[in-house]
Amino acid sequence: GHVLSVAGSAGKAGAAALTGWGALRVGAGLSTVASPSSPRPEIAGFAPELMTEALPEGSEGTLAKGAHSVVLGLVDSHTVLAVGPGLSTQPVCQTEIRRLVQKSPLPVVLDADGINAFAGRYLTALAKRRASLILTPHPGEAARLLGVSAEEIQFDRVASARRIAKLCKGVCVLKGYRTITADPDGLAVINSTGNPGMASGGMGDLLTGMIAGLLAQGLEGMDAAILGVYLHSLAADLALEANETEATLTASAVALALPEAFHQLAEADRSAGD
Repeated sequence: GHVLSVAGSAGKAGAAALTGWGALRVGAGLSTVASPSSPRPEIAGFAPELMTEALPEGSEGTLAKGAHSVVLGLVDSHTVLAVGPGLSTQPVCQTEIRRLVQKSPLPVVLDADGINAFAGRYLTALAKRRASLILTPHPGEAARLLGVSAEEIQFDRVASARRIAKLCKGVCVLKGYRTITADPDGLAVINSTGNPGMASGGMGDLLTGMIAGLLAQGLEGMDAAILGVYLHSLAADLALEANETEATLTASAVALALPEAFHQLAEADRSAGD
């Protein structure tokens, strides 16, 4: 599969690069990052395997008017669309996000400012999409999406994840301690891996790319989300077992620990078969 990530803005090239890299680290065949022009060299320099596309850029270094049309012109050669990391909440950018997500024929993994673009009165537009949708909010983004406080989200995380999934007619990955993945029918899966060291910048961007990468390989939305969350957090735990600490753990370190997470998953599968 080929993941197209629409991410990044001036000063936030790292979020875009981690998203694109996450797709590659779980086995996507190709990964392209489409971003405003100015952060494009930084994204391309992050990893030689990443491809890039330049999108119209406004004066603030964010997506300009017409960006969504450029992306829609690229989708025929891609499998999955990841949207949101590092894009900003600048009004024109948010409008371009909404237009892109609503018109894209590809499955969409929506994160960060992609989620913020549909907060409040725009939420119902997500339910009208024909292609599949996975949202990956942290509690603050979930709160903005539903128009409630983060405390309300955290009071009953399972109910919150289920509510978002039902309203958006997609899969909701509510991040945080014991990340919850819910589908529109009410199924909720609580992840058992992970540690406090994951509360650092870039972790969510990496996860978005990982889920998109798994989706691009043919997994159903719920399966891609559950597996992505599990591998992401397992790799974080394995990084601590190697030489990281909770204080030093970064998203890059988690990405580098993914091979061992895959080895452990394969070994568990073999043991189950025996």
